[in-house]
Amino acid sequence: MDENGEYLPGIDDYSAAIRELLEEAVPEIPWVEEVKGPALGASATGTIAADNIKFNGQDKVDEEGTIAFNVTIIVPDQSALRLEDLTMKVRKALNGTDVMDGHVDTIQFGIAQGQRGRNPGAAVLVYNVKACF
Repeated sequence: MDENGEYLPGIDDYSAAIRELLEEAVPEIPWVEEVKGPALGASATGTIAADNIKFNGQDKVDEEGTIAFNVTIIVPDQSALRLEDLTMKVRKALNGTDVMDGHVDTIQFGIAQGQRGRNPGAAVLVYNVKACF
């Protein structure tokens, strides 16, 4: 709570808001909030996990910070869904929302080598959200 007794959102609230946003904007794949991280499955999946928090300042009340979320997309078969297209769609949705003060700062792609036909791949978007704790 802040000094006015108002509820301040926690990490789980931000994760849930990100999941809700992506479920609406990118319904092609299921979205989950995970602490343990993503895993390769039989179908495309999206995972949202808080990675770290960077605090600004030394104030004990209303301390501001930035929560870094890893938004991971895993596509085991790119013949049906293209990883790059999904990733850019996710980036556009996250950067375009007014619900949170956040921005996608980096995207890291990983493509499995030697996988003819299926061409599995993954992308990790780092989405930094400003928050007050």
